[in-house]
Amino acid sequence: MISDELNKKTFMDLCNEQNGELMEHEVLSGSMDHENGYLSYVEVWRNKEGQNDRSFGPAVIHRDPESGKVFWQEWWSNGKLHRENGPAILVENPITGEIEDKRYYRDGEQYFETFMNGPNFGQASKLDL
Repeated sequence: MISDELNKKTFMDLCNEQNGELMEHEVLSGSMDHENGYLSYVEVWRNKEGQNDRSFGPAVIHRDPESGKVFWQEWWSNGKLHRENGPAILVENPITGEIEDKRYYRDGEQYFETFMNGPNFGQASKLDL
């Protein structure tokens, strides 16, 4: 974590420069219960409109509070789950590192993995929840 204001400002300037727009970065303090039963610290990236958004990595990151190991990542674009080149949600077991879940989204719509990799992605059926 960034411990002093000067390093935080330098870090934020770098993030703004790389993304080309104003970004907010927040680490939520304290452990939080997660849907898979693990406790985590949560790191969240937002755009200037306050939407989850990060163009150069996951916008929501959950870390194990003891080891610091990342076990849940979410890619967002303008407030919608979205990732072009892989799962928008990736869940790993914080102890073993094995992938427990992968969920694919484009513009907030969930798709099956086989459709994401197929030649007719644009014609794939959406998953109705």
